[in-house]
Amino acid sequence: MPGIITQDTPSSMPIAIIGIALRAPGDGADSENHAHFLKQDFKVFDAPFFSITPKEAKAMDPMHRMLLETTYEGFENAGLTLDAVKGSKTSVYIGSFTNDFSSLNVRDNEGPSIYHATGLSSSLASNRLSWFYDLKGPSMTIDTACSSSLTAFHLACQSLRAGEASMSVVGGANLMFGPDMSILLGAAKILSPDGKCQMWDAKANGFSRGEGIGITVLKPLNAALRDGDTVRAVVLASATNEDGRTPGISLPSSAAQRELIRTAYAQAGVDPAETGYVEAHGTGTQADDPLEASAILETVGKDRTSDLYVGSVKTNIGHLEGASGVAGIIKAALVVEGGLIPQNLWFEKLNPQINLPENVKIPLELSAWPHDGPRRASINSFGFGGANAHVVLEDAAHYLERMGLKGRHATVIEPKLPCLTNGHTNGNGTTPTAAKPKLFVLSSYDQDGIQRTTQQLQTYLSSKSHNDQPDTPSLLSNLAYTLSTKRTTHPWKSFAITSSIPDLVASLASCPAASRSSDYANAPRPAFVFTGQGAQWFAMGRGLSIYGPFRASLAAADATLRALGCAWSLAEELGRPEGESRLVLAEFSQPACTALQVALADLLVAWGVRPAAVVGHSSGEIAAAYCAGAITRAAAVKIAWLRGRFAGTVAERNGKGAMMAVGASGESLKERLAGLTAGKAVVAAFNSPKACTVSGDEAAVDELQDILTVEQVNSTKLKVEVAYHSPHVEVIREAYETALAGVGTVDCTQNIPMFSSVTGALIQPEKLGPSYWVDNLVSPVNFAGALSALLHHSKEQKRSHDRRTAFASVFVEVGPHSALRSYLDLSAVNETPADASSMLVDLPPYAWNHALSFWEESYLSREHRLRPTPRLDLLGYRVPDSPEPVWRNFLRCGESPWIREHRV
Repeated sequence: MPGIITQDTPSSMPIAIIGIALRAPGDGADSENHAHFLKQDFKVFDAPFFSITPKEAKAMDPMHRMLLETTYEGFENAGLTLDAVKGSKTSVYIGSFTNDFSSLNVRDNEGPSIYHATGLSSSLASNRLSWFYDLKGPSMTIDTACSSSLTAFHLACQSLRAGEASMSVVGGANLMFGPDMSILLGAAKILSPDGKCQMWDAKANGFSRGEGIGITVLKPLNAALRDGDTVRAVVLASATNEDGRTPGISLPSSAAQRELIRTAYAQAGVDPAETGYVEAHGTGTQADDPLEASAILETVGKDRTSDLYVGSVKTNIGHLEGASGVAGIIKAALVVEGGLIPQNLWFEKLNPQINLPENVKIPLELSAWPHDGPRRASINSFGFGGANAHVVLEDAAHYLERMGLKGRHATVIEPKLPCLTNGHTNGNGTTPTAAKPKLFVLSSYDQDGIQRTTQQLQTYLSSKSHNDQPDTPSLLSNLAYTLSTKRTTHPWKSFAITSSIPDLVASLASCPAASRSSDYANAPRPAFVFTGQGAQWFAMGRGLSIYGPFRASLAAADATLRALGCAWSLAEELGRPEGESRLVLAEFSQPACTALQVALADLLVAWGVRPAAVVGHSSGEIAAAYCAGAITRAAAVKIAWLRGRFAGTVAERNGKGAMMAVGASGESLKERLAGLTAGKAVVAAFNSPKACTVSGDEAAVDELQDILTVEQVNSTKLKVEVAYHSPHVEVIREAYETALAGVGTVDCTQNIPMFSSVTGALIQPEKLGPSYWVDNLVSPVNFAGALSALLHHSKEQKRSHDRRTAFASVFVEVGPHSALRSYLDLSAVNETPADASSMLVDLPPYAWNHALSFWEESYLSREHRLRPTPRLDLLGYRVPDSPEPVWRNFLRCGESPWIREHRV
């Protein structure tokens, strides 16, 4: 069926990119704004947000600090709150190979603090993320030089496919604080003296270093679709290999690159000739460019019928080194999502060693995707030690369509030049319908953060209104949905209510002052909803028998049944194979279901999960009363056992009855029921505003079903022979009540309110005597009324802030299986379809508090990094920390040719 993916091998399991965060040079503070150096001051950090003291913050590598913030932004972009990821089996893979901050700090070993060991360690680039966000999957920092983060991406995909993790955070980081690495790379003759990356250009003379932090959040595609995540792109395959022995350790192997690409496409099971874009490594060196071009042209560029574009983000933002692979992934994901290919910079003339076919192009301007159908992209990343990585992506929309899947995505189906619309298409020119006012929730960790957030949103909304963006109702609905359900709620809050973009911009400028939410003394707890008859199955509860409280509760119920004179064993009946189970008969199912629900309640309470309120459907009220503390376990078992015994005699005494679930309200069936001619039937249960159950003579129920079928109203006949909650069971009223004599309530000290599905209101424990349980069997079930009363009560309790009470925040169904879920869904106050609003993937990230800076550097380091005097041709550099002026120099003819003829 649609929505389920089957895989032949784990290696072919598709992976979804669900979150993206980027800090790129210039203004690239997010994936919407793409300069070789970060504009952000690397000294600033929102340390209070992460509960990090100033002393520890100063000792932390700024790469680690930015990774903490950018990872949060990645979760935020994926629509995941901190509570949603806490304790999850999430892996972390970070690629990085430079360590400038460590070099600065070890230059003077007289002043390290207790935090420097962890603050400088490269392993903490990943491990600190796992620690702060409480992520339980594998966690490691990868160093394969420039391919570090794409290798990390491959390892993350492998981890997900192997089941080691359920989600993965993958990223890379590169920051420059000193000249040392640049000096080393310059000595190796691989840096461009022009400060440009000229991919495949005849003038290419090396790469230019760049800074950046990139994060992606990954999930198995099946899990992403199940969880309703927005899929940004689908990873079809990833692969890594090594050049092996080449003429020089830093000289790449075209043959190894070619084999790597073929391996990735064989794993993906798609034709490389159908790929429309390749994100090349593209460093812009005379040695590397022709070799990579050859590998691409002999694989992805071979036997093509459509154009292929080859570009490199290094031409735009420089070579991010350890972070370059994830920068390429993010660019490629945005390309397949948006359907537009950015321009390569600095290209003038093709390298004469590269022969491009006519249909292989370098994008010299913003270009549309070259063909219809799936948008597939390849990403190359190579380390200067020969460690290679390759990834194949496809846009989410086309992948889901060709696999017959349904899910959320942000793919722009019909991209339009010259602007990227990020998943939205332009309006159709018609006047939009009037939008209803929406609530826009703002929250921040610190009080001033509300103002920073409103400023961000004002800028965002102004850009939307100026760029002919989607209609206002859609944008506002998506914005309200994203802010309220896809962002972590922080202590300081404010809000705005409006129905138009201009009004919202104005409201944000004058929204209520930030207020801090106090911790509720009456903390939220679940409401337990106990399933009625019909949810039983032969193996129910077996998997929970390993837990002592559950096992002990069932044993106590079994003992009660024996004491009552029951001829069969509860333990034996629950252990029967399917073909021998008798749980379809009321005599067995009634006490078995109640005993199971009581045991489930006991187990939940033993685990510390106590309900704020309880409600039961039909016979589920018996266990609900026990859970509320109104009756004992023995009384609950006796009520259910007697109910089953007497119900089993109804068909013999009053003829065969029937029941039927109907997808319509009880009120809407009144006229149809009154007009039946084959017999009598009544509404037995008001389950929700849109669902009820009918009970009565079998012939009458069959007649009604025929009528509803013609009217195209859903109806399902239940597998029962007793017409519960109808006049059919009146024949056992007197006998049942007599047998219940002596079953009374107990003094209730638990203060757990019970909402009756007989009365549709809160009921006091002392009312739960024998006559109540007879009414519970005979009277209509007012489940919808009970739910409504519970919700109203919970709302009042939440407002009261009474320390003695708790309010219900969620429903937990207690029973053999989820039989009431659909009724609870239909009873929801907000009847808007769940997919009516979509998450905005281009919303600005969290507004960090960067008012404070954290930097500590020794005199020796500062003098080395920021030399106060220039180098002199003869004397060289002045030696720092010397008691008298001392200079140090290496005389080289290449640098000072005028000394060539001099002698000393």
